[in-house]
Amino acid sequence: MEPIFTVDDLLRKYGNRRKRFEAIYQNMFEEAKRLATPSSLQRTFLADELPTLAVYLPGAETITLGICSLGPQLDVRVSTLFNSDPVSAVVLDEIGTRWVKELGREMHVGIRATAIEAGKRASPSYRPGVGQWPLELQTELFAGLPAATIGVRFQNGLMDPQKSISMIVAIGASLGRSRFAPQQTSNS
Repeated sequence: MEPIFTVDDLLRKYGNRRKRFEAIYQNMFEEAKRLATPSSLQRTFLADELPTLAVYLPGAETITLGICSLGPQLDVRVSTLFNSDPVSAVVLDEIGTRWVKELGREMHVGIRATAIEAGKRASPSYRPGVGQWPLELQTELFAGLPAATIGVRFQNGLMDPQKSISMIVAIGASLGRSRFAPQQTSNS
């Protein structure tokens, strides 16, 4: 699976200085494509089946749990590169972070589209440990998904591989504001 962004997308932030970074970004982009093994997993539950999560999601009729990962090889390469070529390690890590976030965004877009087709609304993708959502809810998420089937574990408060994200999405006809939602919520 190819990333849905390009080296050009990554270099935009450098403006006029982009030429200086093109070679390293291109090399690390190709390396990321060789190393990454993108995978995802999602499952939808009736809200009553996840009471620990449902209390934070007023109006949820169903709750979709999801995990996306790039697999362990990219993490291993970033770690080994830090000793010999820290700049390449940082660039490879940046590419992996962007890629896994894009996988999560795509998953959320698909969940929203399914909800809309059913005449429902979908919440933003809430992520345990991000924003005001407590990391402890990650345990509930992992209890509901067979994450090991895609090689993802949750231990010591961290997901492994590191280039993995999880999400909780409420679906319902009239969703209320999440207990942990910031004043302004986003669509992903």
